[in-house]
Amino acid sequence: MKLFFKPVAASIIVCTMMVMSCKTQKPATQTNDKDVMEVTVDDSYSQPEDMASVDISKVEITGDILSINVSYSGGCAEHEFKLYFNGMYMKSLPPKVNLMLFHDNKGDSCRSIVEKTLKFDLKNIREKGKTTGEIMVKVSGMENALSYKY
Repeated sequence: MKLFFKPVAASIIVCTMMVMSCKTQKPATQTNDKDVMEVTVDDSYSQPEDMASVDISKVEITGDILSINVSYSGGCAEHEFKLYFNGMYMKSLPPKVNLMLFHDNKGDSCRSIVEKTLKFDLKNIREKGKTTGEIMVKVSGMENALSYKY
């Protein structure tokens, strides 16, 4: 009986230690960089009149990432989104910029409502030569501007 007890007790202790060590470790947070798009800087860009419609429900900035919650009609093709900045800073303190969301539905005529969160890296809109600063960011289709501090 003594021979059976020692290996079983040792196994229980080892398993308990393994389970407890797993509980104390924090899960690794993963960021998927392929999901984050760059803001396109184009001083000649103007919103096309025949652009596919898109509804923006929420916009927020976390660090350098602008998240835009959108919904649109489709579901049969992959839609393309781009965020454009014309390079113009409004003369205000802090400076303000307008960003224009472009939506290409790729001819998708399906009628499902698709909800998606788009993520854009805002580093391209920083004022040239400044390592720190603040910019008020307004996305076309939204009333309020958000503060982007870098």
